[in-house]
Amino acid sequence: MKILVLILIFLNLFLFADEPKPRSSIGIGAFMSESEYKGDGDKELLILPLLSYQGEKFYARGIELGYKYIDTKPFKFNFTLNPKLNSYKSSDSEYLAGMDTRERTLEAGVSASLKVIPLVTFSARAKLDTLSKHEGYDIGLGIGVFLPLSKSFIIAPSYRKIYLSSNNANYYYGVKDSEATTTRPSYEVGSTDIIRYGINFIYNITQDIGANIMLNKTKFSDKIKSSPIIKDKDIVSGIISLSYKF
Repeated sequence: MKILVLILIFLNLFLFADEPKPRSSIGIGAFMSESEYKGDGDKELLILPLLSYQGEKFYARGIELGYKYIDTKPFKFNFTLNPKLNSYKSSDSEYLAGMDTRERTLEAGVSASLKVIPLVTFSARAKLDTLSKHEGYDIGLGIGVFLPLSKSFIIAPSYRKIYLSSNNANYYYGVKDSEATTTRPSYEVGSTDIIRYGINFIYNITQDIGANIMLNKTKFSDKIKSSPIIKDKDIVSGIISLSYKF
């Protein structure tokens, strides 16, 4: 799966967080992350174009499309549509040899954010599989803190806990009976959670040009780490990007 989880994390990233309403932008980003699957240990660098659109009601941010149903200063509520990019093939690692392919899917959901304390935003998100791949759902709860150190430099730490339904977790982290071998026993994860810690460094070079560095650590539950195909470690990822607003 490599850096695909990292791309999803980038959907929550605002390169110019000092403005009350984000503008459309175009730019370029370098993404790097580890894989959580055993034997797939190489770090991979990916350079991607970044494009976002902000309309009165509709927006496109990274790989997410959204409709702003409620858009007020303290509370926002959106309908969302985005692909889930988690996937792997049996050829990706010797530990995955003989496993069925895990496919990407398209998820529909809702997201909400609430800002009742200065500089602090609480958020929630729920997503449901629409293509019957993992046939599950996830629910995320998070908090982000906005710390402007100057007019042009901002630090934004964040915390998010994501609850995975049993179907969702078993599809990507479990081992089916038909896939079991003498060295890879069948394994059912069950419903579980993932925790992500992040810190975002934002520097506005000019009013229209900004640079960003974001570091993340993904912590898997013991249920996920106990899977015979998953590494028993936390996964670190990072983003460096440059963007122009218009």
